[in-house]
Amino acid sequence: MEDRDPYEILREAASVVDSGYRNSPQMLEDFRGVFLSTPQGKRVFHQIMDWAGILRTAIVKGDPYATHVREGEKNIGARVWAACVQKIHEQPTTQSRKR
Repeated sequence: MEDRDPYEILREAASVVDSGYRNSPQMLEDFRGVFLSTPQGKRVFHQIMDWAGILRTAIVKGDPYATHVREGEKNIGARVWAACVQKIHEQPTTQSRKR
């Protein structure tokens, strides 16, 4: 693999995301497709969960700053995990009013 500008990789990724992508059914399908559809994706998912420390405590006795860092890592891991397991609900196309 050639050396690429890491910011160019981010720009390329951002260029293919539509404005309504966040928390959409398409986003949830994409997460499942990337992480759960192949053995390679499952290995990557497992590694991300390991890096995020999902199954370890975030508390570092005597070091609140390290605790905050671990909480942030767990938060990202939890978001990835949630996107992979969340039920896909179609957005309603019309608004209904209750009386």
